[in-house]
Amino acid sequence: MDVIKCNKLDEKYQSDVRELVQECLRVDGLERTLYLSNENNYTYELDCFFLLYFNNKLVSVLTIDQPTEKEAEISAYTLPQERHKGYFKLLLNLAKEELEQYQINDIYIVNEPSSKDGLQSINHIGAIYRKSEYLLCLDLNLENESRQNYKFIENSSIQTKNTNESDLNKIAKICANIFHTTIDEEYDLLNYVIESKDCFSISIYNHNEFIGICNMNVQDNNAFIFGFGIVPKYQGKGYGKLALTIIINELKEKGFKYITLHVGSDNKKAFSLYIKSGFQIKTQYDYYILDER
Repeated sequence: MDVIKCNKLDEKYQSDVRELVQECLRVDGLERTLYLSNENNYTYELDCFFLLYFNNKLVSVLTIDQPTEKEAEISAYTLPQERHKGYFKLLLNLAKEELEQYQINDIYIVNEPSSKDGLQSINHIGAIYRKSEYLLCLDLNLENESRQNYKFIENSSIQTKNTNESDLNKIAKICANIFHTTIDEEYDLLNYVIESKDCFSISIYNHNEFIGICNMNVQDNNAFIFGFGIVPKYQGKGYGKLALTIIINELKEKGFKYITLHVGSDNKKAFSLYIKSGFQIKTQYDYYILDER
């Protein structure tokens, strides 16, 4: 038995993980794949990939997503014929040791509701259900009535442009208010997004006043939104829907085929906005907290 832990996967490891995950999805009837990059993690140095090989074959994998400084989201897959042998628990303990080094205490296990083996493992380790999150997808190949209704976009006061590095201090302060985070967290995130070759950030303005942000990760023909928000005083007035419509149209013009994003079950306003904008639920993820402190 060999266990590999690292913060970046080479091509061979990526291939092995994809093969394992696809086998699990096929057997269990699931949909959720793993994101095999550490670029969106708050702590770049964090070892976020844990691979367990037996007889030179990958039989179990665990990944860590770190969206904020103190939160971690753990996802794991084990080959169906290799389950109930303690592999998940072994990798989980290694992941917890890694997270403890960075004082990351809020640890969530992510599971699709239809994964019976996953739920059994979660119950076994005593994790407690905390929230659900939906993966939404917008197929840009399809026409959408809600977007067609925005004939006045060209005359709108809303404008979008790439986030400027020189404005980061000001924008980070406003984004901290939007997302209820710290200024340092938002500054580090925006700085990373601007420098990354796979991400970009769009600033939203109303008559030259900054009122919102949209951060995205792009892979092939898919754009994944991981941060869309409007300044509180502009919420509930149609600015969010109009800005999102403009961004959707811009992405379509650039040749993207799909837009995906996650939204929490407790964020009813955002969920309603995305559904009205044409997004559809692709799958549901449940989050179980591992250790409440």
